[in-house]
Amino acid sequence: WTCSFWTKILPTTGGSLWGTPSEGDQLYFSGNQLYFFNEGSSGSYLSTVRLFRDPSAWYHLVIAYDTTQGTAANINGSQYTWDDDTTYPDEDDEFKVCNDGDNFRINAGHANVASGGSQYYYADFAFIDGTAYDADDFGKTDDDSGIWKPKDVSGLTFGTNGFLLEFKQ
Repeated sequence: WTCSFWTKILPTTGGSLWGTPSEGDQLYFSGNQLYFFNEGSSGSYLSTVRLFRDPSAWYHLVIAYDTTQGTAANINGSQYTWDDDTTYPDEDDEFKVCNDGDNFRINAGHANVASGGSQYYYADFAFIDGTAYDADDFGKTDDDSGIWKPKDVSGLTFGTNGFLLEFKQ
């Protein structure tokens, strides 16, 4: 699967960007670092070395979950590897939201479902089931400004459990 979205980090934000209510599958910020848990403490645990400190910036995050081969995450169009303490998922591991029928929650994951979630801005939130796309399928560098900008993704195949939320209003 692939998850691509744009987010703005509010100064008081912490907690889940998205996740499932059970097993602790989630993507979240703690302090200025990004973390990904798969199957809670019994599964994989990935954290970034890169710090996210600019509350005025929109960050484009792309995570392609393909356990048949090693794949890094993409942040603003650049492939990014996780820190040295990372524990990767097992080969052919399956994520809960696509294969077990668990709910996928934006703005909440296992750790903060009861508290009502986190506070982030979102745009162009795409979840693709069954395909690991690259970051350049979702964005491109503007020739004039050199800034990473979104592409129209409506022509992509979203799979059985996939969706696109544009948040235009």
